[in-house]
Amino acid sequence: MRPSGIAGGTERWLLLTWRKLLFFALAWVAAVLLHNLTYALLQEWLGEGGDEPIFFLLAVVVLPGWLVVALVYSAIHQIKRRMAGGAPDEPPAS
Repeated sequence: MRPSGIAGGTERWLLLTWRKLLFFALAWVAAVLLHNLTYALLQEWLGEGGDEPIFFLLAVVVLPGWLVVALVYSAIHQIKRRMAGGAPDEPPAS
């Protein structure tokens, strides 16, 4: 049974799984590539000093920030479960 409400939404976005770590790595690579691609394509219109900051900010600030918050949340979640004597997280049944 999946948790509902605010706690369920928090766990959905912040509790790390291998799938979410893979998504993070792919999203980071995509943001870096998109930044470089858009910079190369738009350099003519933006000029020599112009740059496209959105994908750069995703790769340097947003995605690593989410990863740090998710790592801390997952660690605290695991510590609370162990202190409460709960069983380790099991993968959801399909």
